[in-house]
Amino acid sequence: MAATASAALIAELEGAVDGRSPERWAEILRQLTRLFLADADRLNEGQIAVFDDVFLRLMERADAQALALFSNNLSGISAAPRRAMRQLAFHDDILVAGPVLRRSSRLQERDLVEIANARGEQHLLEISSRQTVNASLSDQLVERGETAVLSKLILNLGARFSEAGYAALVAKAKRDDGLAEKLVRRSDVPPALRRELVAKVSDVRMRSLQAVPPALQSKIKAAIATSAASARSCDRASRPAS
Repeated sequence: MAATASAALIAELEGAVDGRSPERWAEILRQLTRLFLADADRLNEGQIAVFDDVFLRLMERADAQALALFSNNLSGISAAPRRAMRQLAFHDDILVAGPVLRRSSRLQERDLVEIANARGEQHLLEISSRQTVNASLSDQLVERGETAVLSKLILNLGARFSEAGYAALVAKAKRDDGLAEKLVRRSDVPPALRRELVAKVSDVRMRSLQAVPPALQSKIKAAIATSAASARSCDRASRPAS
């Protein structure tokens, strides 16, 4: 029934505005979006599917500006049409894709992994900002992302990493002082990898001392030693009792 209803509505829309300008299609998309948002919390999946079909057809005729507005309006809605959200997420224009990649709960994990494999740095940055990033997704982001993506991911407390993902992330952090400084602060870094990071960060800090006046060097060295001792204590506490 939903398919019949959406087909009839699409036919009526196309008959009414066939040949009109993109601006007219964009206005219809805005009006339909307002209608959807007004009732979104009361619609069942069949009714949402009707909107989904019509949205997809309207999106074919709308320009990037209209799609960006549409994306912003629907990306945070828990009942947003799934196929429309997926199409927005794959869009080349980050102003269109970004809000959905960052906020939408209607995207499936496999969609996000596919996008992480196929799109560029801007799309990866938006995915890295999601409230939750599962290990299978973070693995792809670590593999393909540049420094900005890795930094965003490290600072995201909702990101989880597999053992292999963490190993790859630490390997990259050991070549980047800034990443190492950020990563060593995460409490879920495996103990063996944390020790590698502590050694790296301590070395970086010691080298930085060369530019510090001698009067301050002893105090800074003491602070570094205290930090390293604290990290070793955390490692011992995290090990299972024998």
